[in-house]
This record gives sequence, structure tokens and C-alpha cells, in this order.
Amino acid sequence: MPFSVELFLGGPGSQEVLAAWKELAPAADSDYMIDHGVYPHIALAVMDDVGDADAMFGRLKELAGRIEPASLDCCGVGSFPSDSPVVYLGFQQNKLLSDVHCEVMEILDSFALANYEYYQPARWVPHCTLAMEFPAGRLPEVAQAAEAIEWSSSFAIESIAMVEYPPTKLIFNSPLEGDG
Repeated sequence: MPFSVELFLGGPGSQEVLAAWKELAPAADSDYMIDHGVYPHIALAVMDDVGDADAMFGRLKELAGRIEPASLDCCGVGSFPSDSPVVYLGFQQNKLLSDVHCEVMEILDSFALANYEYYQPARWVPHCTLAMEFPAGRLPEVAQAAEAIEWSSSFAIESIAMVEYPPTKLIFNSPLEGDG
């Protein structure tokens, strides 16, 4: 089962995403996000192994200690069309996200861990998945339903975490402490 390094959303934005998962499930004909215990998040990396877990968690905790809790600007609903489409809420790429993503890539490299292709810097799209694992033919309906939701303009990030999935199993979580 794969592992993912994630920035967890917090506050009202997290609640918006949880409500959207319930609202979008009928359009998608899929309760995947709810049924699998997913946390509202922005994935930074996905890999098949974590190597030395204690050392990895130590590096992620140190990183969390340098990141200040922040708000990210939402840039709307998007999708990754495919045989197994994804509808997502996108976030504006900014210096904070770029720096954190780059540092996570450096941590993975230091453990000789391979990041999945879609999470490599050149292809990474900062997003929170709203619906997945639904029939491709339902993509227009699911995207339209997601676009009809009145989204906040910004969302708070509160911690850096690692999960194993599916189903989602939280294996590490450290609050963003921002002490420089």
C-alpha cells in the first residue's frame, strides 16, 4: 500500500471539504473519500515505502517546526480526466507551497525513496481531492456539482502528516509550529 506526505487542512476549510465529499457522493456515485477515512489534505508526495520510518518522521517533524500555519488561496475546481478521473479543489502555487514541496522532495531523496510521477515538481498540482474512484462518464456531472459549491477563497493548513492508504491510516502528524 502506498504512503503519502500531506499538508492537512484545518479550520472551516476542512469542514467545507468534508461537507463537499458528502454532497458530491451522489453525483459521483461513490463515497470513496468518506468510506476510506481520508483527511482533507494537499498531498506533497506519494511513495511505495518510507524506509527508516523513525528517521523520516524526525525529518518531517523538523520541517513542521519551521513552517508557520498559513492560509492558501483557492483557485477553483479542476479535474484530472482519465479512465479513473479525479475532481479537485486547486490551490494557487506560491513560495510556501513550492518551498515545502521542494523540502519534502529533498527528504525523499535523502532516503533514496521514489516519488510518484504526478507528484514530481514539474507535474505537481497543489490540490485537495474532492471525488475519485467514480465512473469516467460521470466526470461532467461531478465537476459541475463541485463548481456549484460556494468555496471559501482561502484555506488554512495546520499540520504535516503521513498516511498509508487505502483505507487511510494516519501514521504521523505534526502541527505546523513556525519557529523559523
